[in-house]
Amino acid sequence: LRAVAGGPALGTVPADDRIDLGVRGDAPLAEAFRRIRTNLRFAEGGDSLPRSVVVTSALPGEGKTTVACNLAVSLAEAGWRVILVDADLRGSPLASRLGVEEADGLAELLSGGRTVDEVLRQWGPETLSVLPGGAATGNPGDLVASRMMPFILEKLGDRADIVLIDTPPVLSTTDAAVLARGCTGALVVARHGGTRREDVAQAVERLETVRARVLGTVLNGDQPKRGAYVENDLRLLRPTVRRRLAAQR
Repeated sequence: LRAVAGGPALGTVPADDRIDLGVRGDAPLAEAFRRIRTNLRFAEGGDSLPRSVVVTSALPGEGKTTVACNLAVSLAEAGWRVILVDADLRGSPLASRLGVEEADGLAELLSGGRTVDEVLRQWGPETLSVLPGGAATGNPGDLVASRMMPFILEKLGDRADIVLIDTPPVLSTTDAAVLARGCTGALVVARHGGTRREDVAQAVERLETVRARVLGTVLNGDQPKRGAYVENDLRLLRPTVRRRLAAQR
């Protein structure tokens, strides 16, 4: 995945039928999202979270919404102020997955019918807020690409340490590329055994064509072999650190 995407793999999510919101506790699933959270924090080479991140995938069914929800909860449980935005105005499971009432949301904000205070919903950890997609619209791509979107992202950024934005897949619409262009960067989710290499490569190429930054990738539905996690973690480190740890082993 690193070779195909040409960038860092921020983590793997183990295959788990109970994956919807499994970040709590000491289970492997919970630790997987803590690892992604940590790697995202240092993705820009500093010691701070990127301010706004698009979570997307090449095609539907790769788990981007599940990853976005779990990552948002994990970040909030660590004390960060998080806003999770449903920017898939073509019909996203985000609100129903979180049990949030699908009323007014991003669509109404973009059309000027509501204010940020009226549509943000507090969820779970007190530092996590959710912005639903809102009512279905006939021109979601035009709404997302409107002049209002950067203004709304700025308003959300004033209220949070990080804004996570769940978008449609990159190869299905232009929405993800448009939004990623105005954000710190994008996180691309791929499914183990389901996503084709050429689809990942094409998705990354489309993001980079609009000068959007790809912060890294996440491999969803991974089925690691016993003991494989040590080697996977070592490969995420800088070469000098990797050699030192390998020598110690």
